[in-house]
Amino acid sequence: MQLMSSLMGAQGGAGGPGASPFGPPGAASPFGGPGMNMGMAPPPVKQKTLVQKILPVVHVLATFALMVYFILFVEPKAHGEDAGGPWARWNELRKEPGKWGWSLKTVPFFTAFITLEILLQSIRITTGLDSAQLPGLLNMALPMLPPPIPSVVRNGLRYAQIFTVMLDDISAVIVALGLVIWASGYISA
Repeated sequence: MQLMSSLMGAQGGAGGPGASPFGPPGAASPFGGPGMNMGMAPPPVKQKTLVQKILPVVHVLATFALMVYFILFVEPKAHGEDAGGPWARWNELRKEPGKWGWSLKTVPFFTAFITLEILLQSIRITTGLDSAQLPGLLNMALPMLPPPIPSVVRNGLRYAQIFTVMLDDISAVIVALGLVIWASGYISA
């Protein structure tokens, strides 16, 4: 009977959770016990705040607003009055995408886009929303590394996150341009 109760102890039976099935009734199990986390508490899961949830939407909306402003106001002003109107010029891209010398004028969109990105990224950094979540194994091994390496890894992940957000915004610009070119065929007709 004692053997049965000690065997059940490793599974939360008579000896309690974490009890050794091979040693005396109060001994700890060499295999860890239930969950086998071996003395390390699992890292707490941080829930995203409302601002962290809304910030990607703000990025996309700001990018679309910048595109709309340049398409509706800046490019037509740079081109001047035209009989076909601005939508006819955008429709040229829909009809003949490989044609060089199309009648759209260049505008300083890149400068405005980079300025918007710097503004949005500075909001992210100053509010402290740029904390990169480390992968589980890296999070466990990082405190054991010598002092300069953990900060290099954390900062590298932050820069990678900034780059990823910027790529998302560039993708939003490309999608907005595609939608404008697609919709110009219906608007100009």
